[in-house]
Amino acid sequence: MKRITYRFVVLLVAELTLLIMILLDRSPIYLTPLLFLLFIHLGLFLTFPDKIEIGVKRDIYPKIIFPGDEIFVRLSLTNKGDGIDILKIYENVDNDLGRDFRAIISLAHGESITLEYSLKAVKRGRYSVGPLNLEIRDPMGLVIESLEVKHDDIVILPGYESHGWVEMKSSVTGIWPGNVIGTRKGDGLEFRSVKEYSYGDQLRRINWKLTSKYDELMINEYEAEKVTDVILILDTSGLVKGDEYIVDVEVNAAASILYSLLRMGNRIGIITHGATRKWLMPGFGKSHFLRILEALSTVDIGSVIPLSNIVERLPRLMLKPGASILIVSPLLSIDTVKSAYILRMDGYRVSIISPFLPLPEDDEKTMLMNKIRNIERINNILWASRFHKIILYSEYISIREVLKEALK
Repeated sequence: MKRITYRFVVLLVAELTLLIMILLDRSPIYLTPLLFLLFIHLGLFLTFPDKIEIGVKRDIYPKIIFPGDEIFVRLSLTNKGDGIDILKIYENVDNDLGRDFRAIISLAHGESITLEYSLKAVKRGRYSVGPLNLEIRDPMGLVIESLEVKHDDIVILPGYESHGWVEMKSSVTGIWPGNVIGTRKGDGLEFRSVKEYSYGDQLRRINWKLTSKYDELMINEYEAEKVTDVILILDTSGLVKGDEYIVDVEVNAAASILYSLLRMGNRIGIITHGATRKWLMPGFGKSHFLRILEALSTVDIGSVIPLSNIVERLPRLMLKPGASILIVSPLLSIDTVKSAYILRMDGYRVSIISPFLPLPEDDEKTMLMNKIRNIERINNILWASRFHKIILYSEYISIREVLKEALK
């Protein structure tokens, strides 16, 4: 879009003033400056490019970004139109990533140039790089042609840690071999018991020593080692502005727990309940885990629909009764306790992981409000502990210990 600047208006007013003075005074003294200004005006218009066509490509790398990583943005510009003497480049960047990028270059016809700048990933979340604004100017800035390139979104994923293998048992297992010891009998390496032979038992399981002792065919039974499905519900109910630190602790704990479960060969899924609600069916693999991290990256405080309304329907579409559901929640809302009870009545094994809440000492009013909130939380913990396993968690406690307690 082409537009004129205030300089153009000033120059035009000066030309008109000189012209009026010539007409009124009929004196040639004003003719020389008028001709000079007209010459400049005409020259600038003639030098301004007629055809403006700039190809722009923005590359952002690395593609997978975690807090603390350096982000590189590369802008590749190719001039497919007339030569440009002054090209002003301005790229908007989210304040949390760094400063806006600015540059002034010239670009001849057919010339290509690459510009690069870096940003810093500080905190998980979704951020924008752009839009990119290009301004083509004449040397005196009388006329400006503007172009805009739309923004690109980048997602900074939450950090996570791996804490190794944890023993886990489940009454609901899949068909794939894994590390979860099923509570039902089947194929496996762990010896469980001996029983009398019945039609359909595999002959290779015959215990010949006990068969000769009891004069009956006796069969060895083993514990089946399979994989299982686990759903993690991340809940922010009861949190208010200023509790962002607690949300970050919850998100990092959830990411580490899910990564550990995935490394054990299990299928993992997630439900996030906050300002935005997302859910992912249980699945395997690195790409699935990256989708989970992306869902966790945008978790924020605030909820409109109670969690109990969600758990009444959604988990039944994702898991069979008897499977494990882990709830990561501050337990500040009685609705979270109600939700866990609904899941238990539907036949799921429910464990609640709750982070410790800090007590900020900003002022007496804030301290009093936080003490009241902690009393409510203690009441919710006491109610929930009657039916569920409660694990209190802080960032200084190993996720492996939390998982051992939650899954045993």
